[in-house]
Amino acid sequence: MQTAQTQGADWFLLTEAVEKPAIKQLVPTPISFYNLLRKNRRRLIEQGAIIKAGRAWAVSISRAPEVIEQIYREQTLAALDRAA
Repeated sequence: MQTAQTQGADWFLLTEAVEKPAIKQLVPTPISFYNLLRKNRRRLIEQGAIIKAGRAWAVSISRAPEVIEQIYREQTLAALDRAA
């Protein structure tokens, strides 16, 4: 498991991260961020966007927006394929 020190990024607890502008512009409400986390937790962990910090989750403000954009892009393409 990676730690915030080994990553060298800006890490915030999940409750704080949902209020940061970099995250808030992609995921406007805390509930929508929690839903994104619930559905894509494994991917967010594998790509280094979130880590477990004790009993809470820490979010990388520098890495999470890229991963969230990738997730949204893939979901959009999948929806377009289904519609076609």
